[in-house]
Amino acid sequence: MRIPNQSIPVREYFRHFLQSALYFSRSGILYLWYECSKSRRFIQNRKRTPQKPQADAGRMRLVLRRRASLFLRARKRQAIPTLGQSDASFANAGSQNTNSGKRGKLMKILYLISETNISGSILSFLTLVDFVKQKGDTPFVIIPNNNINFVNFLKSQNIPFFTIPLIFHCYPSKKCGHWAKRFLLTCFMLFREFQNIRRLNKVIKDIKPDIIHTNVGPLTTGHYAAKKNGIPHIWHIREYGDLDFDLKIFPSKQYFHKLLNQDFVISITKKLFEYNKLKTNSNAFVIYNGVRGKDDIHYVFPKAKYFLCASRISPEKGHPDIIIAFSKFHKNHPEYKLVILGDGNHNYIETLKRLANEHNCSDAIIFKGFVSNVSDYMQKATALLVGSHFEGFGRMTAEACFDGCIVIGKNSGGTQEILSQTGGFLYNTPNELLHFMEKTATFSAETYHSIAKKAQETAQEIFSVEGYTKKIYSIYTRVLKT
Repeated sequence: MRIPNQSIPVREYFRHFLQSALYFSRSGILYLWYECSKSRRFIQNRKRTPQKPQADAGRMRLVLRRRASLFLRARKRQAIPTLGQSDASFANAGSQNTNSGKRGKLMKILYLISETNISGSILSFLTLVDFVKQKGDTPFVIIPNNNINFVNFLKSQNIPFFTIPLIFHCYPSKKCGHWAKRFLLTCFMLFREFQNIRRLNKVIKDIKPDIIHTNVGPLTTGHYAAKKNGIPHIWHIREYGDLDFDLKIFPSKQYFHKLLNQDFVISITKKLFEYNKLKTNSNAFVIYNGVRGKDDIHYVFPKAKYFLCASRISPEKGHPDIIIAFSKFHKNHPEYKLVILGDGNHNYIETLKRLANEHNCSDAIIFKGFVSNVSDYMQKATALLVGSHFEGFGRMTAEACFDGCIVIGKNSGGTQEILSQTGGFLYNTPNELLHFMEKTATFSAETYHSIAKKAQETAQEIFSVEGYTKKIYSIYTRVLKT
């Protein structure tokens, strides 16, 4: 059932923007005047020195050609199907499948995702889409770019998709430089957002989805397009935003919370639910991610002599504390290694290697990069070390429970919430981490098995794919009945 058509709340939206504009305007104009003055002086200086006209003309033609090419590309960039199907076939895709069983009309669900690289949010999304197809319903996906591997995967699964360059509705980072430049980038972000809403409206008119499901929090395009077209919108909150990724929502966090309370919301932890002030929203729910099938459990003992760290390598993941704690552990246990899985910024990885070298443990730390068989490493590891400062959920923490691996994690965010239910160890400082590493390394077979077995049973109950997809579908049913 479609909800009544509602207009986008532009008045309040632009009130925040105009306040920012008035604050920045005076200095921003001065900054632009300064830049123009520099350009004018540069041109005047060039006139005073002899130039090579032909070379300058050639360079100018090249610049104009590039700008014209970029302009044409921008004009042609539309939200078009990339599977070669016509708009009519997309619109009818949800009604072609007759395997409806007793559920009556099949659903057409439009998903919006923010990235096409493998991450926790994408893995959870793919799990859900696969289940939707199994139920006989039709998923449509909006992707932000044409990542060849992701595109080929969607084609192989016969999942219809559209390309719209979705962006986070956030202020530019302070690392972008002068705040006047950040103000101009904010204006550009708003311009792109309105373009994306317009493109998404075209897609909605073509396929006529029953539900729009945004896979992450900072994407507001789905909310505004859903309100414009009178379609129910589900927001999947998987991150804190500011605490974990240093994102500052535009125009304010309070305004974002107000938007959330207008929609159906799925939060992946209770802490995220409380952080986003969703207690007053009767259509907000907590559903933990499903990471494995119920029967996909493993247990290996004795364990190999290494600790494991498996995540994206970036500052918010807390690798320095883990390296410092391991360097102290290594002095008394030189036979142990620290295996670090995952990709990241090359310069930051080099910084971590220098840190390991300073603490005389570089020979015992192995950076493996991205691997596809993380489970194999986890089953044999003495423990999984999770150092994230504010993990939204902590997919690796939940997966370690299925693999019979004890987890030692930072006492914060999703890590704290998971381990408080499954068992494991929580630390606040590198010295506490060191203490738990020493303790875990000396566990007997009986002690280790009892802790791992309890974690497995809990994970099967609350982190299974079967339970996750069943709960999500109950939300879909509720949305359509509202």
